[in-house]
Amino acid sequence: MVMSRIKTAASLLALTLLCLSMTACNGLLVELTGHYEGSLFERTDGNGHQRPVKSDISNDGHGHATVAVKDAANTPILTITLTDIQNGKFKISIPGVAPQAVELVEKSGCFLRQADQSLRFCLDKGELLLEVTLKDKGKVFTLALDRFKKLDAFVMETPRDFTTASAVDYALRMNFDNRVEFEHVIQSRLSRSLARLNLLPGVTLSSVISLVVKDPASIISSIGDLAPFLLPTRWLQASEAGLRTQAEEDALVLMRADTATQVEGFAAILARDRAILKFYLDTLAQAMEVRDEIQSREDLGQYIPGTSDDIRSVVNGIEQATSALELAVKEDKTAIAQTLGFHNPEAIAEFTLDPELEPINGATPIRKTDVKRRDEIKTLALDRSFEIRQMDYLIRIGRLQKIERYFAWLDPAADGTGKIGFGIGQYVKTGSSQLRELVTKREQLEQNIVLKVFNAVIEHNLSIKSYGLASEGMEIQERRLARILETVRFGTNVDMFGMVQIFQDYLAAEVSKENAIATYRAAHAKMDRFLLKGHYAGLVLRPDPGK
Repeated sequence: MVMSRIKTAASLLALTLLCLSMTACNGLLVELTGHYEGSLFERTDGNGHQRPVKSDISNDGHGHATVAVKDAANTPILTITLTDIQNGKFKISIPGVAPQAVELVEKSGCFLRQADQSLRFCLDKGELLLEVTLKDKGKVFTLALDRFKKLDAFVMETPRDFTTASAVDYALRMNFDNRVEFEHVIQSRLSRSLARLNLLPGVTLSSVISLVVKDPASIISSIGDLAPFLLPTRWLQASEAGLRTQAEEDALVLMRADTATQVEGFAAILARDRAILKFYLDTLAQAMEVRDEIQSREDLGQYIPGTSDDIRSVVNGIEQATSALELAVKEDKTAIAQTLGFHNPEAIAEFTLDPELEPINGATPIRKTDVKRRDEIKTLALDRSFEIRQMDYLIRIGRLQKIERYFAWLDPAADGTGKIGFGIGQYVKTGSSQLRELVTKREQLEQNIVLKVFNAVIEHNLSIKSYGLASEGMEIQERRLARILETVRFGTNVDMFGMVQIFQDYLAAEVSKENAIATYRAAHAKMDRFLLKGHYAGLVLRPDPGK
């Protein structure tokens, strides 16, 4: 009987040692396995080269591991093999450095080659370091890697066409900031539900101990767990959680409104840059025609040599400007794609503005004398402001927190500042001061909203005025350009300097005109945002982000 137990114990001990040995072996394999990124440094005869690399280390589960090293473009560089992995040692082979398997033995936290310690392999908390020094060959090889969680590759969306309306709808659902804020709303709703459920009795370790011990003082301190509905502060906190949820929901609406304004702003800039680019290309064709005409007459001796230099400078300048504008158009589309929440910076194939209800060429200024119209805009902006409604929720929370200060001494979980004592008066007055602070902030918010609305009105008026002046300037420059082109075609003497100036004025007039249109559109987007018109109507009823 005794011998049987001894044999059983011996068998268990042997099995345990075997398991420990296998665990040590497999533990290193498991620790090695993963995705790494870092650098590879190589030096031969004094010439060093370092480059970024990444590696995926895998194992077959039988004491063998493979370190596949690739460059930044996923081109394989080399494959390092680890074999015969045991407790405290393994063999390694490195093509071009140590092609024959070399045994490494654990020492001082790393694995070293016993013969001359020319090879060192260290692994610590996801950091892998492999150093090889071959003094006889004048070669140094260092691989330094950090383990990262390998992320799935972004799905680059297929480019598609958008209008302003479809872009706004997409951004409200898929913009990253909107989706993050929506999670804040979800968290706030859960906190509201939790605060209400916490009015029901619950149990913690301390409350259980207090019931077992039956100490009156302990039982009183556990009343927040056993009978939280008896504490006025808990009811007030539940109401505060509900108001915070409503304030957070308004924060989501405000963020979505700001996102829509960004989309409209980028759309206006894109339309401006494309219109200017088209105009520059058309003007470039005219300038090149003039250049060729002058050059041919210069070749015939009708103009002195070098006469075409002035118009050549115009052509070169326009070509440089068109290159910059082409880049600007691409960047405008990229900005829209980013705002919409695309991974692909080229996700916007084509973008079309929605038809305008009141285009700039038919718009009228909102004058100071039009008091009724201005007051109407101000009243609507304040009445429909989610910023003010959000602040009203915070004020209501402040009122509840002020009341809560009167009952804080009853709550065992409250901090000691609310205890009944000589400082209770100051404690309550602090709540009153915080409430007055919120009321003052609300007044300041009203002022800021009115200021922003009237700034948008000013931009609206100035853009209409600028558009009128720019349109008149365009007509003047077109007549001047027509006269100079006619002069060139008839071969009469041409004021080259004056011609250059005419081309410059012609381009500048078009830029001013398109800038005025873009400012007008941006101003209307801002007014619609505050008045909740157009794309901003029914923001609360739009689908949740990410849907």
